[in-house]
This record gives sequence, structure tokens and C-alpha cells, in this order.
Amino acid sequence: MISTVKQLMLIALFLNILFACQTKKKQISKPQAKVEMGVPGDFYPMPQEVAEQKVKTLPIGATAPNFRLPGVDGRFYTVQSFEKSSVLMVIFTSNHCPEAQAYEARIMALADDYKDEVQVVAISSNSPRNAQPEMYSISDLGDSFEDMKLRALDKGYKFPYLYDGDTQSAALDYGPVATPHVFLFDKSRKLKYQGRLDKDVHAGKAGDVRAAIDAILLGVEILEPNTSVKGCEILWEWNRTEANALNADWRAKEVKLNTLGLEGLRILMNHDSNKLWLVNIWASWCPPCRDELPDLIATHRMFQHRDFELITISIDKADRMEKVLEMLKNNHAAVSNFIYADDLNYDLISAIDREWNGTIPYTILVGPDGNISYRSHGAIDLFELRKAIVDHPKMGRK
Repeated sequence: MISTVKQLMLIALFLNILFACQTKKKQISKPQAKVEMGVPGDFYPMPQEVAEQKVKTLPIGATAPNFRLPGVDGRFYTVQSFEKSSVLMVIFTSNHCPEAQAYEARIMALADDYKDEVQVVAISSNSPRNAQPEMYSISDLGDSFEDMKLRALDKGYKFPYLYDGDTQSAALDYGPVATPHVFLFDKSRKLKYQGRLDKDVHAGKAGDVRAAIDAILLGVEILEPNTSVKGCEILWEWNRTEANALNADWRAKEVKLNTLGLEGLRILMNHDSNKLWLVNIWASWCPPCRDELPDLIATHRMFQHRDFELITISIDKADRMEKVLEMLKNNHAAVSNFIYADDLNYDLISAIDREWNGTIPYTILVGPDGNISYRSHGAIDLFELRKAIVDHPKMGRK
């Protein structure tokens, strides 16, 4: 016979699950560096259709094409915003590209080392209209304006990071062939160097571009003003073939929902797999659960071709199985989906994670060794989650 104390504990658990759908998300606390050269102004991204055209890389000796682009700091910038600098370094980059990520620290070091003579300006021109989660498998972030803000804040950029994804006008004028692609202009804003930062993506200290900067400052000839660029192609808005194919392929996948009892759950959580698992406990009646489901599916799509898998476990009652399946189908949740078929009690908590407090949604990241490296009691912080995934030893950014 169940004791009164245990009955009260079970009741408390159920009330906790039923009424504690947590929504508060953690915020990045790292302060962003202030860049005061641009003009303050409101901006709301509105990616446009861009007509297909031939893109030519700016030739040596050309004048820097002007632009007016929004920065992640809430200011607008033009070429004239940087008129005080002896050298202007325009670098086309992107959040998701592994080569671009590999150069981030070197760009920041370069900007600091030459802060009195060189103005570094980073531009992201990838069109959000030509992007699907599968393209971001080596990153925690995509290339949207909001994701650019997160990257700049997380890394502590001390230079303007500008968004060109709406019309790609700057990329069309400058002609970068990949990210990262550097353009160096002298005091009169004539192009003196274009190309790579380094020969070796994962080594060196941006030697090619540093040598070019030193030559410009000394007023001597740059020995190799044009260098080849290795990286990720620009996601031109008009070239949506791959993005459309990826989305169509995903939407064609079958969505299934299987029942899972306590013993099956225990077997599942023993983690007989070589993959990194993202396990989400949710319910169809829980608003924050429903709200974050599309982000969880997109996260699975990002990393699905690596050693990664999303597993969803619904704690809805069995008579809501059709409703749960309908919701999963509406979200194209072609992942490993289960609905828990036994009683909701402390055995469920102990089978999942003894640190779970009973609130939903509850999300954990479980490694092949069974260790849990990430927990979210309540709604996820999407950036925090994806960063935990990509920085896990099982994954990485290469």
C-alpha cells in the first residue's frame, strides 16, 4: 500500500509536470564591443529576390564600391564611415562556413594588432532565402541577421559586422568568390590586394594579408596582389536548387510515432549507440514544447549526416496518440519519436535523468558514453544548445 508521504510526492510531481511548462531562456552575458563609426538606425531584415547575374571580382586598382549596410550593433555603415583609417580591410565571411570560423581568431588578432592604421570590416552576404539547416552542419549558427548578432556577441568582435543578405549588393559589387575573401584598400581607397588571409586554413597567422597590409603602410609594391581563395561559396539568392532539393527531400520523409514502456525506455537510455543523442521530453498540450519543436527538428537536420540523432519522447496519454502524431507530421518531424505508455511517476524520471526536476519541456544531450553534457529544464536556448552540440568532442567544427 502506498504511504501518504509517497502519495503526496507523486501528486507534487504531477502538478509540477502539468503546470510548470517553463519558458524563460538564458541570455548570453558577454558584453559586445562598442563601434561608434556608423549612423544609428532601425533595421528589419527583408531578404529580396535577386536576379541571376555574372559576378566579377573587383580588379586591382579599382576604387572601393560604396555601400550602406546595417551592422549588428544597430548602426548603418558606408565606405565613408571609415575615412580616417590608412587601410580599409573588407572581408566577406559567414557564420556557418568552417573555413571562415577557422579564421575568426586571426581576424580578431589582426584587427587588434593594426587598430591604429587598419579598419577591419566584416560583411556577410549569404541570402537567408537560399539556406536550409543541412548547410550548417559544422556550425552552431546560420547566416541570418539575428545569428550574426549572436556570433559577434559571443566572440566579442571589435569591428563592424555588416549584413548584406537582403539584396547582396555589396557582394555583387566586390565579387567575392568564397568566404572568407579579403579586399585591402589604401588611404585613397584603391584596391591593393584581394584574396586569402593565409595559405593554410588551420595554421599560420594570416601571413598573406599581414604582408600585404605592411606593404601598403610602407608604400611599397605587394609581391602577390591577387591570391586564390579557399572556402565556402556565396549563397546567391538566385541559386536555390540545392536548398529546394534539401527541403523537398526532408518533407518527403515518413513521420512515425512508436509507443515506449518503462523497460523499453530504460533500454533506450542505456545508449547502445555511437551517436550523440539529443533527447527531448515534451507533450502536445505544453505550449513551450510546441513552440520549440520546429527548432529541434531544424537542429536535427543540421547535424543528421554526422554522428547525431534527435529523439523525442511524448508524455501525452495514450488516447492522444493520434493528436501527437498529427503535430509531429505538421512539423515534418522525421526523427525517432516515442510516446510513453506507462504511468507517469518517479521511475520515468530515474530512467531519463535523475537530475530532471519533472518540468517539461526537458532536453538533454547524451554522449555515446552515457554522460549528459547539456540539460535544459524548460524551454531551450537554441544558441546555447547548438553550441553545446558542435563543441562536443563527438562533433567539432571541422
